[in-house]
Amino acid sequence: MTNRSPGGQSRRAIHWPHLAAFSTLPMALILAAGVVGQSARAEEPARSGTLAAALLSSQGKTDPDRLAAARRNRSAASSAAAPAPAGGLPAASGMMPGPIPAPGTRRDAATQHGGAPAGGAPEDERIESPSPAAANAPPGAAFESRDPIVATPLRQDARLHDVCFVDPHWGWAVGDRGTIWHTEDGGRSWALQETGAGCTLYSVEFLNRRDGCAVGGYAHPYTHSGTGVVLSTRDGGRTWRPIVHSILPILKKVRFFNEKQGWAIGCSSAAAPSGLFVTDSGGRSWNPLPGGKGPGWNAGDLLSPHDGALAGQDGAAAEVRSGRISPAQTPQFGLRGLADIRLVPPYYGWLIGDGGLLMLTRDLGHTWQTPPATPPANVSGQFDFRALAVRGTRVWIAGSPGTRVLFTPDAGMSWQTFNTGQTAPLRAIQFVDDLRGWAVGDFGTILATEDGGKTWRRQRAGGTRAALLAVFAGAEDLPLELVAKLSGEEGYLAIAEIVGRGLPEAAGREEVAAADRAHEAMLAVGGSGAQAAWRFPLHEAALRMSPEAVIGRWNQANDGRGAEQLEAHLVRQIRTFRPEILITHEASPTGSDPAGHVLNQAVLIAVRAAGDPTAYPDQITSGGLEPWAVTRVFGAMAPGLTGTANVTTSQLSLRLGKTLADAAATPRGLIDSRFRIAGETLGFRLLVDQGADHGGREDFFTGIILHPGGDARRELHEPPARSLERMRRIAQRSRNIQAILEQAGADSGLGLGLLAQAEEVTRELDQQTAARVLHHMAQAYFVAGQWPLAASMFEQLARRYPASPLARSASTWLVQYYASGEAAWRVHGRQRLAVQQASARAVDPQTLRRPAGAAAWEAGQLEPFAVRQASAPSVDAAAVEDRSERAAALGKTIQQAMPDLYADPKVGFPLAVADRKRGYPAQAERFLMVLQRSSAKDDWWACAQGERWMSEPAGMPPKQIIQCAKAPTKPHLDGRLDDAVWQRAKAARLAEPDAAATAGGDGQTSAMLAYDADFLYLAVRCRRAAGVDYAGVRGVRPRDPDLSQRDRVELFLDLDRDFATYYRLAVDHRGFAAEDCWGDRSWDPTWFVAAGEEAGSWTAEAAIPLDQLTGSYPQPRSVWAIGLRRIIPGVGLQSWSMTTAGDVRPEQFGYLIFN
Repeated sequence: MTNRSPGGQSRRAIHWPHLAAFSTLPMALILAAGVVGQSARAEEPARSGTLAAALLSSQGKTDPDRLAAARRNRSAASSAAAPAPAGGLPAASGMMPGPIPAPGTRRDAATQHGGAPAGGAPEDERIESPSPAAANAPPGAAFESRDPIVATPLRQDARLHDVCFVDPHWGWAVGDRGTIWHTEDGGRSWALQETGAGCTLYSVEFLNRRDGCAVGGYAHPYTHSGTGVVLSTRDGGRTWRPIVHSILPILKKVRFFNEKQGWAIGCSSAAAPSGLFVTDSGGRSWNPLPGGKGPGWNAGDLLSPHDGALAGQDGAAAEVRSGRISPAQTPQFGLRGLADIRLVPPYYGWLIGDGGLLMLTRDLGHTWQTPPATPPANVSGQFDFRALAVRGTRVWIAGSPGTRVLFTPDAGMSWQTFNTGQTAPLRAIQFVDDLRGWAVGDFGTILATEDGGKTWRRQRAGGTRAALLAVFAGAEDLPLELVAKLSGEEGYLAIAEIVGRGLPEAAGREEVAAADRAHEAMLAVGGSGAQAAWRFPLHEAALRMSPEAVIGRWNQANDGRGAEQLEAHLVRQIRTFRPEILITHEASPTGSDPAGHVLNQAVLIAVRAAGDPTAYPDQITSGGLEPWAVTRVFGAMAPGLTGTANVTTSQLSLRLGKTLADAAATPRGLIDSRFRIAGETLGFRLLVDQGADHGGREDFFTGIILHPGGDARRELHEPPARSLERMRRIAQRSRNIQAILEQAGADSGLGLGLLAQAEEVTRELDQQTAARVLHHMAQAYFVAGQWPLAASMFEQLARRYPASPLARSASTWLVQYYASGEAAWRVHGRQRLAVQQASARAVDPQTLRRPAGAAAWEAGQLEPFAVRQASAPSVDAAAVEDRSERAAALGKTIQQAMPDLYADPKVGFPLAVADRKRGYPAQAERFLMVLQRSSAKDDWWACAQGERWMSEPAGMPPKQIIQCAKAPTKPHLDGRLDDAVWQRAKAARLAEPDAAATAGGDGQTSAMLAYDADFLYLAVRCRRAAGVDYAGVRGVRPRDPDLSQRDRVELFLDLDRDFATYYRLAVDHRGFAAEDCWGDRSWDPTWFVAAGEEAGSWTAEAAIPLDQLTGSYPQPRSVWAIGLRRIIPGVGLQSWSMTTAGDVRPEQFGYLIFN
């Protein structure tokens, strides 16, 4: 943006070229996927077998004959498809020859057809296994060879999540990295079984010694969605047949009643919002039960296929009755996560969770109460319960730390505590009779008892403690490159502890929980896992809250004892994992990282207390822990700074087969929603050193002796000698590409050259790295405003590596990009690259624009109307039509290859917009109808209902509305809201998210909008907040200033209501302005801003030329989606419809109606 100071000359930004170099997507080959249905303009929707199950689950049953025909047609298309022409996408059948494999999964194994015990024919509304044609896909279709991260040495210490014994001798335990351990002698010896999968397995179920099933899944980078994995065996696990169901979300638990009937629970997704599935075909197909989008289920139990109880994150509990899910009548359990449920016929059951939570039900989960007697508070309060086993009146409970097993022989009338002799957290426990049982948990730990739990012995473990504990406020702060070096390369066992937790509503909208994604990211770089604390909610980073405010919020959540609870928690975790090295935040006395600063201080105190036997004595006497002295503590420096110990991210890891930066890049996408480039060096400052002499080297483990294969370090495997030279070449090429990426965004000529040579640049890279490089190049171009280049890179990724986890992110971006009206105007429309700001000297738009004729003022109540699509031929119509066709073609590819993604409203709404632009409104209406019939009354439902309400207005609108009146005269921009337009305009009030935003400007913050033939006008009035710096303008106003530390109002405009892409225009109390388009800050529109003052308030006026936003000017009854929020750093958020100060959620936008 170009600013104009009161007396200065304007400075014009450099024009970025209007590039039109797109790589074409061959429509014919995409259409070869063989969708069964009618034409695009037909009344009935075109359906594939999986899509019907995904999109029509809330409407009724699908026709099994049509589903079978769809699968047969896809199979025929697969066998008959011609080779793809050069430069185009392969046919959908060749592009996705079966489901997407988990990272590390062998395609030839992953697509074999099989299930748990054989069952009957598929029924209606099912999620089916791959067709025989897909099962016979050639091995060469595999995306990834065996990943070193799932090699045997790393599986030795993989966390175990579940255990199943069918008798006292035969048992299985499953966990991270596709690990399955098996015993045939009661656990005296355990052997690894090969699965061909590399994802986390959360649950295992066997009915007998032959027939079994294991479930789990993996998350996708950047989209943060997940794909479920089902493994089946009919020979006791000697051979496992992995089946990746692309519709199923990540599954957390599976159980079978008999050889045919069973159930599974897991994450809540757009394709399967209830998160609960049943099967009567032995697991070959799964029926999602009806229900709205829930929080995702960690635990549950069913006594029949349609009756039981469920439990999830953030204290969410539900009951299942006659196949329908409804919230439990007991109020939610606060911040505590719920970990396990066991029901006892006919109506009883147990529930456990964080903070020693223990509850009993007498009505099958309808309500929950405390048991007749509870364990002593000084005992249960030391544990987060994770594992639960029930046999009649006998109950065993364990968790983190894994030092104790609590036991009641009489249904909770009395309690006993048994020692386990170890500290690693326990995740599951099972008894085959009243005496013999097993417990499994972290570091591959398996414990056994033969006396009802009174004594336990360790049968196996890949370690007993962590060498490295990383303690950070948020997962985004984790130094993954360091973990890749110390754990992935050098074998030190590493655990991440995420102390802070986000907003509950943020957890509710994410398919895969942040804690699960952080755990998966740690695994991907060689770590042993991550876990998250539950007591310490964080403010959004955008609010810039002070350290005192951080502690204040923790006090509020912990009965005024936030700091004390934090210290106790950290001491407990140190004593549980017993690390040699602890990594945390560096101190931030300037306030740039308040949560990190608080945690830094708390860690230093906790490290001293952990080694003191007189500190927190209940952890020792009741919790069974022992004092532990940490040898060294390091603080992670800010990016670009070096410390006493440093990590070069371009360093090659021979065991991981890539540089540290490469190893951490894709895992970081599991945490971040947007790409970021790692620095060349990570610096760490030594804060505490209690070790022996380290010879003058201030390194991490220098002088600390931990032998490979010992209690805190895994066995090291040497890479094949023949691969060393190849890896060195790859590392050098990766460093070269990294350097290119840093320059490509700003140099369009270099970008075009790289586009032409992208295949050559990635030729010698393995497929995973090549896909990542293309993805990062695309993101670099996008951030630099080179959107056509970004689109071309994303298209290459989707075409060449369709099975890459990054293909989902690329496909989502491409659909949103090609369907977006804002993106079309950004690329093809007229760009005015000068911006003017007004201060005390008013700027009158009449002097800058041809005067527009006065229009009659339209005010009063909103009357029924039909939305009018605005139109003005200011942009090439052929270009817009081509973009819509590209979006539609991509949608068909996604429908066939990734039906779960196709069901996501983030893809569905842009496709509906593209269908409207293409002249196919019926197709858009079919998608909206699915959402309108959803039982979940969430933001996406409101978006769909809003489209119906605008065409058939009746009753209250499902979203908030601002009426944008026609201005009788142009306002004089001077920061004083005394023009006629503002005297008559209707104000919208901005309030805290938990307060109702209303129309009426008598509150602390209000906004008004108006328009004429040339401009959209905005006026805001904001009461000054106490304690906030409102320093005035000094010197020349900068171009594109950083407003993150200023009191500001942000306006969001989504012109075509795709609820994906938008303009953001921000103005602060000084009149400084900033803007971006879809997060791209290189967008530089011309607009005019003036700031002023009133008694106790600051004001601002803005005039935004319509031709900077669109070539289709709004007409009366036109409707845009709009968001408004005020961010007051150090104070809080006020908004009109939005609930977050950081991430933008377009689905929360309301409507701006032009009167």
